[in-house]
This record gives sequence, structure tokens and C-alpha cells, in this order.
Amino acid sequence: MFETFKVRNIFVPKTKQMLWGIACWVMFFLGFSLILYPFFDLDTPNGAYWYQISNFCASFILTSICFLPFLRESIAVTNFRNLPLQVLIGYGIEFVMAYAVTIALFFVRRALGEESVNVNQETVEALVHQNPLPMFICTCFLAPITEECLARGMIFAPICKNSPFWAYLLSTLVFSGLHVLASIGEASVYNIIELLLTYLPSGIALGWMYQRSGTIIGSIALHCVMNMISMIYILLLF
Repeated sequence: MFETFKVRNIFVPKTKQMLWGIACWVMFFLGFSLILYPFFDLDTPNGAYWYQISNFCASFILTSICFLPFLRESIAVTNFRNLPLQVLIGYGIEFVMAYAVTIALFFVRRALGEESVNVNQETVEALVHQNPLPMFICTCFLAPITEECLARGMIFAPICKNSPFWAYLLSTLVFSGLHVLASIGEASVYNIIELLLTYLPSGIALGWMYQRSGTIIGSIALHCVMNMISMIYILLLF
């Protein structure tokens, strides 16, 4: 299992897809927010909800179009027979690391007298309970494809060819940063650092899954499973 972290021979997007990916990043961060903003009343729960759903869908559509040849070729070379076991192991890696980080942060938080704040998680929970089905589809299927293409496909894969260590470091920091953006300005510096650490296990496990399966299909599959379990947990317990 640990030898997988050294694997460099993985399927990487071609230069053309990488260049289109830059446009996807720009639209993901800013473009769609500005374009869609005038069409929704963000002061109402319903308007804010469909604004978020529209952002999910628009980012997915653009990313899927730009990376379609890469995704199609990845599917062709993926060994689907081994994929379920690899996903199970990948989820186990994420679960163990996440549990260890949670315990460590609990003691640090108690020692410092800080409270845990996760604006991203709170937003997801609110959106899920407002209208579960569209949010379930976006979170469990559309978002994993978009985020994996941008974080693992554009950052992890090409860097991993030369240095797996830097591939993990940079892609995981970017992936964690994506989930922390909503908390900037709403949480303390401690909470921001805590959130970055909270998402590190997922980033590491998804990188491992990419190496283990050899293609981005593996990390997409694991990401879908991770988000699906999280969504089921939210629906059942909150």
C-alpha cells in the first residue's frame, strides 16, 4: 500500500486540456459567480439555494467539456475490476487519517479554548435540508468530477510525474483551500488552519487513489463515495 505513494506512471491530461483547465479555474473561482449573480435573489433562501446549485452545474459542464477527451481516455485505460477494492482501501486511508486529525484537533482546541467553525460544512448542511435531491446530485457526482479534474488532474498528475511529494503537498493544499474559502472572514485564523488540516486526509487519500488506479477515474470514484457517505450522514443525523 505504501509503495503506491511512489508511483509516477499515471495517466496525465494533455497540454491542450491543461490550457483549457486554466479557464475552468478562472470561471470556477470568479466567472460563474459574476455571471449568475444578477439572476438570483441571494437575500432569500430559495434564491441562494438555486444560485449555489447553478454554480455547481455550470462549473461541472464547463470542466467536463474541457476535459472530455482526458476523461474518455482515462475510462478506456482504467481497470474497473480492481476499482471497488481500491476505493475501499482509499476510503479506509482517509477514515483513519481523518480520525487521527480529529482527535488531535480536539485536544488542541480544548487547550486553546477555541470553538470549531466550518462554514463550508454548515452551508452544505443547510442546502441539503432545504432541497436534498439536487444538492445530493451536485455534491455526490458533479462536484467530485469538477474538483478532481482541477485539483488532481491539473495539479497532482503532472507534478507527480517528477515528484510525488510535491504533487501531494501542492494539490492537497489547493484542495483544502477550496473548502476553506467560505470560512475566510467568517472564522478566526485558528479555525482556518484547523479547516486546512481537516481536509488534508481527503486530499492525500484522493492522490493515493489516483496513483493506485493509474487514472483520475479512481480518484473520482473515491471522491463520489466519500461525499455520498457524508451526505447520507447529514440526512440521517441532522
